[in-house]
Amino acid sequence: MFVFVEFNECSPHSQHKALVDSGPAGNFIDRTFAFSLGIPIVSLDVHFPVHALDSRPLGSGLIREATAPISMVMQGSHEERISFFLIDSPAFPVVLGIPWLADHDPNIWWQQRALKGWSRGCSGRCVGVSIGATLVESPDQVSTVHIPSEYADLALAFCKKRATLLPPHRRGDCVINLLVDAALPRSHAYPLSQGETAAMETYVAESLGQGYIRPSTSPASSSFFFVKKRDGGLRPCIDYRGINQITVRYSYPLPLIASAIESIHGARFFTKL
Repeated sequence: MFVFVEFNECSPHSQHKALVDSGPAGNFIDRTFAFSLGIPIVSLDVHFPVHALDSRPLGSGLIREATAPISMVMQGSHEERISFFLIDSPAFPVVLGIPWLADHDPNIWWQQRALKGWSRGCSGRCVGVSIGATLVESPDQVSTVHIPSEYADLALAFCKKRATLLPPHRRGDCVINLLVDAALPRSHAYPLSQGETAAMETYVAESLGQGYIRPSTSPASSSFFFVKKRDGGLRPCIDYRGINQITVRYSYPLPLIASAIESIHGARFFTKL
């Protein structure tokens, strides 16, 4: 299925045809097409392979570059910031794969090959919605969100897109040190069903796109598997027991909760200076 998209930060401002496909495990853009629009390109620290359905390598067979996050508008009102991996695909210059479908869960009329609407998760995050409440604008360009007017000043707390961002590095970041000369653990692959394999590919593609994970070159490894949720969904789990066994343990005392509560007993006003 094809849809028309616009990249507002690029020149010229025109609509471009994008392929929506549930097969690719990522979002891709043709290299020449990206250069023609002047989209900023960044090099990836780690390269990873890309193959067609018949296992044939695409282009050089390796993904080496990606676009910086750019604004993409669809159907006039649906706007998001998205990154693409660069490939050589002049026939399909823009490909929206599993990560995009999973993130927006659009309502698609496959018989007519048309996009009918967006999921509720897109309301206020990608699609501006006016609800008769206070319109909140912020320096972070948060879209209007569906919250009561009395809570309008807390709009940032309801921004799902902002919640997916990783916190900045600070001086208090935790460091994981390993025991000297410890044998690094080597994991094994757990058997996954067909549904679990598809869920794993979606999880990896989404996490790569959000920057939560990156391709690893570490000599240590940990197994990946799923645990079923009560609602029937799948919870991804990683077995870090091998890493934990060779991690240096620190004996910092934890604060006593009872003492902390007692110290503020009876207080009415609190401030952060």
